[in-house]
Amino acid sequence: WGLEARDWGQGAKGTRGQGESSSILFKSPHLPIPPSSSPSTHDTVPSSEHRPSSSIRVNVGLLDRVMNLVGELVLARNSLLQFANT
Repeated sequence: WGLEARDWGQGAKGTRGQGESSSILFKSPHLPIPPSSSPSTHDTVPSSEHRPSSSIRVNVGLLDRVMNLVGELVLARNSLLQFANT
């Protein structure tokens, strides 16, 4: 599994710079697909159906704030663990 962040350079006002935004793409690992014993016709997806996108756009300011809060949570957890072990 992979995670990729991209800066698209456009987004909502009130963020860093001139409203930058990011896109996070989740990549699935390449796993081999075992061959089936008999092909089934009811499992195929018609070509007219639209597949959902695997990427989302996230405001850079929001992503930065979430990353800072996660870092603070990790530091607080480590402080509590150290206090509990003494």
